[in-house]
Amino acid sequence: MNKKETLNNLIIGSLLHDIGKVIQRADDKSKSKSHQEFGYDYIKEKLNGLSDEILECIKYHHDSNTTKEDLRTLQKGKNHIVQIVNKADNIAAAIDRKNYKEKDKNDWGNDAILESVFYNINNEELKTIANIENIEESKINKFKNTYKGYYLRDFSNESLINYPVSCKNKASKNVYQEIKNKFTDDIQQIDSNNINSYLKLTEKYFTYVLSSTNLNQLPDISLYDHSKLTAAIASCIYLYFKENNITDYTRYGEEVEYFLLVNGDLSGIQEFIYNIASKKALKSLRARSFYLEILIEHIIDEILEQLDLSRANVLFTGGGHFSLLLPKTKETADLIDKAKESVNQWLHKNFSIGLYLNIACQEANSKDLKHNYSKTYGLVKEKISKEKLQRYSYSKKILKDVLTKSNIEDLEKESAECKACGNSNVKLENDGEDIKCINCINFAKLGEKLFDSFENFYINTSIDSTENNIELPSIIDEKEKYFLSFDEKDNAKRTYSKNIIKIDEDSINLWLADYFKEDKKEFKKLAEQSIGSNKLAVLRADVDSLGNSFSSGFPDKYRTISRYAALSRQLSLFFKFYIKRVCEGKTQGEKNKYDDSSENDIKKSCITYQQNEKKNMVIVYSGGDDVFAIGAWNDILDFAIDLRETFKKFTCGNLTFSAGIGFFNHSFPVYQMAKLTGKLEELAKENKFIKNNQEFKKDSISLFGVDSSIYQEKENQAYTHSWDEFIEKVYKKK
Repeated sequence: MNKKETLNNLIIGSLLHDIGKVIQRADDKSKSKSHQEFGYDYIKEKLNGLSDEILECIKYHHDSNTTKEDLRTLQKGKNHIVQIVNKADNIAAAIDRKNYKEKDKNDWGNDAILESVFYNINNEELKTIANIENIEESKINKFKNTYKGYYLRDFSNESLINYPVSCKNKASKNVYQEIKNKFTDDIQQIDSNNINSYLKLTEKYFTYVLSSTNLNQLPDISLYDHSKLTAAIASCIYLYFKENNITDYTRYGEEVEYFLLVNGDLSGIQEFIYNIASKKALKSLRARSFYLEILIEHIIDEILEQLDLSRANVLFTGGGHFSLLLPKTKETADLIDKAKESVNQWLHKNFSIGLYLNIACQEANSKDLKHNYSKTYGLVKEKISKEKLQRYSYSKKILKDVLTKSNIEDLEKESAECKACGNSNVKLENDGEDIKCINCINFAKLGEKLFDSFENFYINTSIDSTENNIELPSIIDEKEKYFLSFDEKDNAKRTYSKNIIKIDEDSINLWLADYFKEDKKEFKKLAEQSIGSNKLAVLRADVDSLGNSFSSGFPDKYRTISRYAALSRQLSLFFKFYIKRVCEGKTQGEKNKYDDSSENDIKKSCITYQQNEKKNMVIVYSGGDDVFAIGAWNDILDFAIDLRETFKKFTCGNLTFSAGIGFFNHSFPVYQMAKLTGKLEELAKENKFIKNNQEFKKDSISLFGVDSSIYQEKENQAYTHSWDEFIEKVYKKK
């Protein structure tokens, strides 16, 4: 087999290596054989045509004496990819699983449920237990018995919010049997060599399956997160071995830097989205926001495809940021350098200096991933911050172009600028109403399309005309053009599915918060749905002190790459997927049909008066940890309160967010709406209040508006409250 075929087998073998845990937990004779054997027998029976290499990765990924003997018998041994899966599994397991006490013995419980990673962040009890060497057993047991977990279920585009709750229920064999049966139906539909299908399959069925059922460890890493991380680590090690001509896969050392942590950050997002004319502003806002999300996803996938890697290597993407775990090879380093220059050259050509992609890398070994990930992550963040202050310093070509375009004489020669965004750096055309740049004309068309119903969209290179298709950059060949298309399915280089897990298609699933109320496509129509005064409200909100939570929210030994990845993924899931449920008034939790007495049946968690009613609003942007929404003023207010209450439950009360809400006439300039509401959000972030005789900061809402004196840095006149105070003393009474 060639390198790509072997790498595909390695990734699939890694994603499926622990499938036996699900099969074993569903079996009445669970102790009759190991989970490796359960998984091997199951996959061999259910999935015809799967490579022997993949099957052997499932069966032999634990290095017992029996495994080594079997490998010698099979004449596989030192150059079999199972050796790499074994190492990757050990690294990922060591990252995931930290005993409460060093001398804890293994105590297994196959019916244990997955704990919320949010329960453990900023948890003072956990910090106490983790930082005391001789902690009393009674205190550990008390902590272990108070966690908040999820019901075991599959995850799909129809799912309601799966809140973590304090419960003593167990993941019974009946539940695992149902998961197994649904998994079986789906796995038999897929192309046996399609990595994207396996990723979607494991996300759908393993998101709420607990990886390790050792009761002496934090049970907050899902089987999906563990399997995905194992695949990322394994692929990095394999490509490192391949480039260095290492054929003995047992030659593994923990000190060797196999990995590159690669972070990306897109600068200029707010200016790009909001700096537009008010005419058809709602469509343009949604188009620009959607475009930036797809731009980041496209760049990520271009990098991965050039290295023959999969989305398993994506640790996080959202809010204009991404984090990848890549192999430390010359090919990777050269590719990242090329990508940074090519993309920024293209961004400057199309959007002047408005958008810029920062990319930074940090080398790491397996010890760094297991014990020093917060330090490694901090180093790459420092590099990103430094690069933001030194734009284009790595490229004389781009720098020369930037300086040339900044020449006053050249600027004086410009005869016109785009009436929508003010750009005079790109081709201008008349769209029948005004002189606009080709980008804004295409964004207007894209905005129309986004109000239509669609499931798939495509990245295509073979489109003859750019009409109705928006260009995207190439990271290798500046002359090669890519286009975002909704119609050109044939010969598409890449297919994305929006908010639906299509197991049987070779597509990449993206969760996108694209909520809008039908037939309310203009600001004026939204304003007319308001109660009383026909005002629009604009909401801007983001999570409080998230950087501090990432850097110090977990005790030292629990600051691991898997925990950060799980936390980031759950935040992204909330702000990209579950937020649509809040917009629809569906804030009740998933009901547990196996235990009717459980408190997890949250029948009505929203406190507003729009239960199961769609709100008159549009999500302009939501992802990462922040939200921007516009709608009828009373619906936006209700939405903000419901969002706060659901987020509080979803994060076990250990994370908060602050928000600003501004009220405007529908014709008010969009850029000013965003700017003034941003100031309100800042005021909410600065708010201090007393609760239970303690001083708190943030976790607040600031609304209505600010006095013009704020521009002279005098006292502001905004109405700012803590959320609890606002809900109880203002909202409920008024």
